[in-house]
Amino acid sequence: MPPSQLPKHGPQHELRRLARMLTLAERGDPVAPEFGGGQPARFHPPVLGVTGPPGAGKSTLISQIIRRLRAQGETVAVLAIDPSSPRHGGALLGDRIRMQAHAGDAGVFIRSLASQGAAGGLAPGLGKMLAILAEAGFQNLMIETVGVGQDAVALRRWADICLLVLTPAAGDGIQAMKAGIIEIADIIAVNQAEAGAERLLQDLKESLPTGHSPELHASVATEPEGAAALLDAVIRRLREIRHGRNQ
Repeated sequence: MPPSQLPKHGPQHELRRLARMLTLAERGDPVAPEFGGGQPARFHPPVLGVTGPPGAGKSTLISQIIRRLRAQGETVAVLAIDPSSPRHGGALLGDRIRMQAHAGDAGVFIRSLASQGAAGGLAPGLGKMLAILAEAGFQNLMIETVGVGQDAVALRRWADICLLVLTPAAGDGIQAMKAGIIEIADIIAVNQAEAGAERLLQDLKESLPTGHSPELHASVATEPEGAAALLDAVIRRLREIRHGRNQ
């Protein structure tokens, strides 16, 4: 099927067709390469990558970002990468469950993927799937990685904006992360800030590599206004990228 015939947002049967194409790409089906070939690329819609250790609140923050974008009339597609099941190899679907608030919204498409042992908390076929979603007309694309550690820098290959989500409990590991995942972050959120984020924010300021100055934000993703400044920063960057590509 040529890109011109890819499904647009709307009826459920069209979304099912989109899901089938993504499955072909994930499996490495020979039909899939016509939708991008899986090579590093900058697609027309901006790609936000969200990464960080397990339990930091990545899915909750993504849900907040989706809510903000939808309130402004923009469509969103999310590739949420989960650990592979040790029994059947599929995704454990944790991220999709946490984003159920958007299940009935035709302007939001969420696909859980099994990591299948891919490096950096990502999944096989990711580039092809991003290309398919871009052709389908979504205005914003997001990737959520599996909970990852300091060396998970592969996200930079695909994302225009990298959001690193940490918690106050990560403070003791900042020096170890300095030479890895922190270096790819454009924005760093210290989530669950009700537990006290000041020390970690200060440690981050002191530990950032020379010449690298990501935005730093404290957030409480479970509260309606607890992540307002962070959301503003993410939305602003998404729009800056889209505006630059439309010049």
